[in-house]
Amino acid sequence: MLVIPDGAAEDSRLGLTSLELARTPVLDEICSQGRVAPRRTIPPGLGATLDEAPGRAWIEAAAAGIDVPPEVTPRRVDLYRDGLRWEAEDPEAVALQLAESSGGPAYAVGGHRYLVLGPKEPRPPDGCRVRIWGEGPRLEPLLDATTVVVGASGGAVGAARLLGARTVTPPTATGRSRTDYAAKAAVALAEMPRSNRVVVHVAAPDEASHERDQAAKIAALEAIDRELLAPLWDAVARAGGSLTVCPDHGTDPRDGTHLAEPVPCVQWEKGRPPAGPDRLVERLLVGVAL
Repeated sequence: MLVIPDGAAEDSRLGLTSLELARTPVLDEICSQGRVAPRRTIPPGLGATLDEAPGRAWIEAAAAGIDVPPEVTPRRVDLYRDGLRWEAEDPEAVALQLAESSGGPAYAVGGHRYLVLGPKEPRPPDGCRVRIWGEGPRLEPLLDATTVVVGASGGAVGAARLLGARTVTPPTATGRSRTDYAAKAAVALAEMPRSNRVVVHVAAPDEASHERDQAAKIAALEAIDRELLAPLWDAVARAGGSLTVCPDHGTDPRDGTHLAEPVPCVQWEKGRPPAGPDRLVERLLVGVAL
């Protein structure tokens, strides 16, 4: 079992982090019995903002179930206003405007994100700034149906589909800072008997950071602890499995930027001796070898 609290980590040099401030008794107990160490999740040379990430638009298309014609290279378009992500009241109308200006289909794929299939430069609505994610190849299948990824529709689910894994999206999973953690736990528990590997992705900490709301990020981490990790750890222990909790990257809740530094990770397996700090806290791992 792998649980990914998206964007949970932060830079401890700038003050107390959300992982330090959150009350997470279950995670603390997992750490006291597990092996805690830093992990580098972003390869050297790949920007933490993922601007250079290859094929991000293919991931969005897979997540949304959009078929891309063979001769077309999709592009993901993000809209910003006043430095913040801009979510339109009528995203379908915005998608139509992007389609007309780009000369091809365009789709609203959630929040501030759009997928554009036209060849021309898309023109954003008045007052908006547009960011177009880099083009690149599709991810190649590396997994199979014995791996299942549980998450809201978005990048993690899209990447999982391209990699060949099965995906399950609970109807009440929002992909936002407030979501249905219990529904994800229920799906993960149901998938355990028929899957070799269960991955649960939770976007809430990252989304709260992009909203510049550290209180919401802390609340998300505490909800993950209470509603997700508690039942999953119990089930994994009874099944004789292993549990890993590891953010995919850090996100600063002060300005919403992604961070490329190594993140704290805990791996638990019954009978395996513990090692490292007894909390999943960035400050405790400063100077520890990867």
